[in-house]
Amino acid sequence: LLLLQKMGARVRLIGPPTLLPGAYEALGVEIYHQMDEGLRDVDIVMMLRLQVERMAGTLIPSGREFFRFYGLDRDRLALAKPDALVMHPGPAIVILDEATSHLDTENEAHVQEALAEALRGRTSLVIAHRLSTITDADQILVLDDGRIVERGTHDELRHAGGLYEELYETLVRAEHT
Repeated sequence: LLLLQKMGARVRLIGPPTLLPGAYEALGVEIYHQMDEGLRDVDIVMMLRLQVERMAGTLIPSGREFFRFYGLDRDRLALAKPDALVMHPGPAIVILDEATSHLDTENEAHVQEALAEALRGRTSLVIAHRLSTITDADQILVLDDGRIVERGTHDELRHAGGLYEELYETLVRAEHT
């Protein structure tokens, strides 16, 4: 925080009163308890992971409640400047199980775009029935009856004469009818 201030940055901390020590105000940091107020027109959003295991005995909200009040979503991010940099300390390995299965095509495209950015530089395991969800994957494993029957990239598998190609051709035919 001190380094950012030395560089001329205005620093804002956003969080519940029980998690933000008052000492930060003495450092000239702006304290906000409402995400919508604190995010307005910022240049950089840096999210910190809630380390519940280090907070034994403190008053912390449930994970769901915390996200509702302090989680970063598309609507909240829109409050920051349009070119705001987002720094998020998410996990190095991400597992997504049918992450877009309940979405329509338009919303799936938006989520896929956001996921591509969020997963850059991370190992991800994506479980999906929709081929559109996995076409950009480095490696696709095709399962049939619980066993891996094919492995490769989208381009390799769609010309391999196997189950993936069959699924792909079925999808293409359905889109053209």
